[in-house]
Amino acid sequence: MAKLRSTISKKTILALSLRSKIVGTFVIVSLLVAVTSGMSYAYLNKVDSSYSKLLSDNVAILHHVSEIKEKTQMQNSMLLGYVLDPTPDKEKLLTDMNARLASIITQMGELAHVEDEQGAIQSMIDSNMTFARLVKKVTEYASKGNAALAKAEAAQWAIPTTETLTQAAAKIEELEKGIEDEAAVRNHDVVESTVRTLIWVSLIAFLFALAMGLLLSRMIVTPMRAMVRAAERIAACDLTVGDIQVKNQDELRDLATAFNQMKVNLHSLISQVGGSAQQVAAASEALSSNSEQVSQSSERITNTVQLISMGTDEQVRSIHRGVAIMEEMSAAVIQIASVTQSANEQSSLALQEAGEGNAAVETAIAQMNAIHQKMRELANSVQRLGERSEQIVHANGLIANIARQTNMLALNASIEAARAGAAGKGFAVVADEVRKLSMQTGAAAEEVAYLVTSIQEETREVVRSTEAGSREVETGLDVVGVARDTFARIREAMDEVARQISEVAGSSTSISDKTRAAVDVIQAIDQVAGQTASGARDVSSNIEGQYASMEEIVSSATVLNGMATDLQTLIGRFRV
Repeated sequence: MAKLRSTISKKTILALSLRSKIVGTFVIVSLLVAVTSGMSYAYLNKVDSSYSKLLSDNVAILHHVSEIKEKTQMQNSMLLGYVLDPTPDKEKLLTDMNARLASIITQMGELAHVEDEQGAIQSMIDSNMTFARLVKKVTEYASKGNAALAKAEAAQWAIPTTETLTQAAAKIEELEKGIEDEAAVRNHDVVESTVRTLIWVSLIAFLFALAMGLLLSRMIVTPMRAMVRAAERIAACDLTVGDIQVKNQDELRDLATAFNQMKVNLHSLISQVGGSAQQVAAASEALSSNSEQVSQSSERITNTVQLISMGTDEQVRSIHRGVAIMEEMSAAVIQIASVTQSANEQSSLALQEAGEGNAAVETAIAQMNAIHQKMRELANSVQRLGERSEQIVHANGLIANIARQTNMLALNASIEAARAGAAGKGFAVVADEVRKLSMQTGAAAEEVAYLVTSIQEETREVVRSTEAGSREVETGLDVVGVARDTFARIREAMDEVARQISEVAGSSTSISDKTRAAVDVIQAIDQVAGQTASGARDVSSNIEGQYASMEEIVSSATVLNGMATDLQTLIGRFRV
């Protein structure tokens, strides 16, 4: 039963708040001090009251004794004076003195409570009454004129009666001195007993206050020490510390609960930051890999465009040769018109030149077909480059999102560290570094996004230029086809000239007109070929700029990878 009461009492104490425990202890100690003070006051007041009353009664009794002695002697002297000279005034004074002495004895009897004193006072009363009777008898003798008898009666009884009163007064005085001494000893004993009682009560109060102080200090200091050790481990980047267990159901338990929740939040935050760091590292590696692939594709495109440029230059040179041939044909036709005598020779020469022009046209067609094929390949390469750019944009968006999440996690970590106070200063520095890394990552992602956007714009320009070049090549093919048909017709005409020399003059004019048209067509082809060569050079220049941009992207991806490695190193300092 006692054990059950002790358990219930302990649970009740643990259930109290820290403020209630401190206030309760203070109230109990204050009550003990108040009880001790009250007991001290009561005992001391009792001792003081009894001793003061005793001293007052003693002083009063001794004063009465002194008066009795004095008035007894005066009464005796007045009696002897009356005997020598009996007068009514002396008789009245003697009677009043006896009555006054009786009153004093009666007052003293009211103050005395000791049996011996009561006996002495009764003796004094009896002696005073005897003296009163003596006075009456002496006054009667004196009034009858028998002075001798009055003198004899006074001489016989006055001195014994006075001595009896004096002795009784002396006895009372002696008794009062003894009572005073006894009261002083008794009062001293009571004071010593009271002091001992107060000392014991004060000692008990001190031991109780000491026990309550030790209990409260243990209930407060033990959980606080546990939290301090845990905070030191967390400050040393060790999040594997266990939860703080507090049996008290007070503010310390609330503090321990908040501390445990802070540790859990820090553990979760560091885990999330570590996962984000791994994602950043993976994204940076993917970005670096894609950047290398795009760089390789750009290099291949550059080589292709250079080949196209070389083919276009060869086409221009071939067209120049075709123009020269057509000019020679025009001169031959003019010569046929002016000199009809050498028509056969010139017809043979024209036929030969027409064959060479046809071969040149076929070569131009083959070159134009090759250019058209290269332009298609360039368009496909540019489209693949656009797809790679979209992949880079997606990866860069993922990096920017991770940077924003990391920045938010770092801000939350700074807030949690600020709530933790001095224990969270170390983690606040780490959270600030994480936030700086996330901001640098976001800046790098924005730079990558800008570069990729520039690449996409240049890629679209290349696509448009490639499509325009393809259309121009198709137009050139059509024109060259027309030229080929024209050369075929020229050859047929030259055959007809051989058979119908008589119609040479009329046909020469027609041939001259067609030759001029062929020259114009070839010149147009020359202009298209020049524009194609210029477009190819522009494409090559743009591809080289794109290649330089891709090198910058690769460099940014390398920096991002290094930042992710640094972030993982910082997170690795924490043990979770």
